[in-house]
Amino acid sequence: MGELMTTSTVFVITYNHGASISDCLRSIKNTNNTVRIFDLGSTDDTLNIVEAAGVELNASTPSQIASDIMKALNTCETDFALLMYGYEVLTGTFNHHAAVIPDDVNVALFNTNVNSWVNTVLSTND
Repeated sequence: MGELMTTSTVFVITYNHGASISDCLRSIKNTNNTVRIFDLGSTDDTLNIVEAAGVELNASTPSQIASDIMKALNTCETDFALLMYGYEVLTGTFNHHAAVIPDDVNVALFNTNVNSWVNTVLSTND
């Protein structure tokens, strides 16, 4: 009997991750993953790399990123979802390590965590 195929969506937040986005995308790109990039206004070559990879690109802003990702999660039609950043590389097999996003996810906490990360990244990349 074959292994059950699951589908997953990986949401990646980027801001001037040109030096690392290729490795990030390589680590998550497989036939079962949908990849959606949310860029916060990169001024390096991040956008060119993402477009060349054929990955869905969404423009966002620091004040809207948490809301944009929550909207995307609400319309996500895959079995699993993962949020990561453009400098991260996934090791192992995503489908075996994924966590289900619960229906009662704490939106306020999610917004706080994403906004905190965005503010840190923007201040260190200027």
